[in-house]
Amino acid sequence: MIEDVCTYTIEVRGHVDENDVNATSPLRLEIQQTTETSSLIAACTDQCGMIALIRHLHGMGLVIESLHKGVKSQPNQTRSGRRES
Repeated sequence: MIEDVCTYTIEVRGHVDENDVNATSPLRLEIQQTTETSSLIAACTDQCGMIALIRHLHGMGLVIESLHKGVKSQPNQTRSGRRES
């Protein structure tokens, strides 16, 4: 479903710094791997959050090489990727 929260992995071209990308991101992002040529970014969100994230990355001038949808997240995780208290 559209509201299902899951982990997405996005490969972007070039080196990405986690602090830089999270400074203005609509979601909390985790850099899983980065080299001079590409970076893997993980985000826990639903499809609406993913659209906002794609717009954010595009606005930063990053080129998206690939996008993969992972497994559904635990029910007590929010769209921001943070666990509820």
